[in-house]
Amino acid sequence: MASTKKIGRSSPAPAPTPSRAVLWLPVAFASALAAFSTLAVVQASPRLMWSILGAAAALACFAGIVALRARGRSLSLEVALRAQHYLQACAQSTVLLYWGYYWPPVYDAIPLIAAQLMFAYAFDMLLAWSRRDAYTFGFAPFPVIFSINLFLWFRADWFFLQFLMIAIGFAAKELIRHTNAQRLFQLPV
Repeated sequence: MASTKKIGRSSPAPAPTPSRAVLWLPVAFASALAAFSTLAVVQASPRLMWSILGAAAALACFAGIVALRARGRSLSLEVALRAQHYLQACAQSTVLLYWGYYWPPVYDAIPLIAAQLMFAYAFDMLLAWSRRDAYTFGFAPFPVIFSINLFLWFRADWFFLQFLMIAIGFAAKELIRHTNAQRLFQLPV
C-alpha cells in the first residue's frame, strides 16, 4: 500500500455547512465589483466603468444559472488557508508595493487589482459549484491576480480583457486536471 506525503502545511478545514444560501457569497462579490464603478478613477473612463459593470452583470447571470442548476443539490463552502497561497500573495504584494514606490501608476491601480480579486473569487466559486457541490475558500485567487498584474496590464479602454484573462485562467484550472492530461498524453503513472 502506497503512502502519500503532504508537502506544506494547511490548516484543517472544519466540516462544511451545506446549503444553497452560500450562493449569496458570489453575488456579494459581484455587488462589490459593481460598487467599484462609482470610484473616480473608474468613472474617468467610460469603457473601464462598463467593463466593470459588465463583469458584475455576467457574474450575476452566472450565479442565476448556477442557482437554477443547483436545485436539489446541497452546496458547501470549506475554508482552507494554505501557506503556499498566502506566502506567495505576501511576496507578490511586497514586489507591487516596492514597484509602486518608484512608479506611482502601480498605486493608482490598487482599486483595479481589488476589483479583479472580487471577480476572481466570484467566478471561481460559481465555476466550482457548477461542477461539484463544494468550494474551497482561501487565498488561492491572490497569487493568480497578483501574478497577472506583475506581468501584464491593460489600459483602461481594454480592461475587460483583464477579466477575460482571469476567467480563462480559472476555467483552465478547473477544467484541466492531471488525470485528463495523463489520459490525453498517455503518461505513465
